[in-house]
Amino acid sequence: MSETKKANIFVRIGRAIVRYFKDLKGECKKITWPTFPSVVKNTLVVIAVCLIVGIGIWVVDWVLSTILGLAGNIAG
Repeated sequence: MSETKKANIFVRIGRAIVRYFKDLKGECKKITWPTFPSVVKNTLVVIAVCLIVGIGIWVVDWVLSTILGLAGNIAG
């Protein structure tokens, strides 16, 4: 009966670490970084959407506060 002997645990861990970093290096080469104009455009879009949503929440809050204030004055 021929048994294949497993490598020492430290050897296996070392090989796994080396393989991890080789794979990491390969994946890093695949990264496509955005251009500066693209970053600026996307940043402006995010700021605009935040402002629009913020103004929308403020309007809803103001309307509901006004309605509740009027209801409180009528009831009280």
